[in-house]
Amino acid sequence: MRLIGVIITILLFIVAARLCVTGDQMWDEANIYPAPERITYEKFSAERPLRGWYRIDDGWIDAGEAAYGPASLHPENKVATREAEVLRRAREVYVPLHRSPKDPSAADIMVLTKDPDLLTAVRQLAAGSASQTRAERAPRMVQGMVRQPGDLPEPVREALGKSINTQTIIIEEYVAPSHKSAAVFLGAGGGIFLVLAVGWLIVWRTEKSRVVLPDDMLPYEEDDYDIVAEDADPGVANNDIDAGTDTTIEIEDVNAADSAITDSTSNFGELNSD
Repeated sequence: MRLIGVIITILLFIVAARLCVTGDQMWDEANIYPAPERITYEKFSAERPLRGWYRIDDGWIDAGEAAYGPASLHPENKVATREAEVLRRAREVYVPLHRSPKDPSAADIMVLTKDPDLLTAVRQLAAGSASQTRAERAPRMVQGMVRQPGDLPEPVREALGKSINTQTIIIEEYVAPSHKSAAVFLGAGGGIFLVLAVGWLIVWRTEKSRVVLPDDMLPYEEDDYDIVAEDADPGVANNDIDAGTDTTIEIEDVNAADSAITDSTSNFGELNSD
């Protein structure tokens, strides 16, 4: 049982630490990026920022290239029934953002969006046949937070194939830095730390309140003694002894009691013989 408690404590400590670290990063982002930086597609592609809050006005998006998990509507892929069902149930999709309506090169920007209109278009395309998954690119203003390239799930990268490159930057649309969200993460992590501290304090006090007699206080074997704890306060139970309670420890010599019984028996026998 003690081992399980230690394991749970370690896991909670890790969760609390991650919440605090994430909250601290979100707080820094809210301080550094009070407003989105407007930037062109070309400049963003050249700089390839790994963090920040940006707004790109000159991108082009195609719902027919949307992907979620291993399922994709990319024209080079054949949409299986199972993959189409995945896309129809998706609540967010990854869509490449291109620099022009006819640009054949791989997209340098990937948009992670929960836009209901775009999701509706993706579901309608997924409900049709593979030949109906072609759609015209449309201009789109994208605003959101930059995510690391490694945050792109590998099944999505494989599903999109040549429409993106290995250095494609992800922008999570409609996400903005927030002190309020950072405070929630910091508060959750701090709350877990507080619960752990109080729990271990209770365990420490419980262990400390146990009465243990050292061996040098017992001149005979431990089995030769009965230890009786008499509480000076009748209102406190004997089993609730702690460092703040006046308690008297009486040690009854069992050997002495046995000797007294033996002597009494011998005297009784001598009287009968008289």
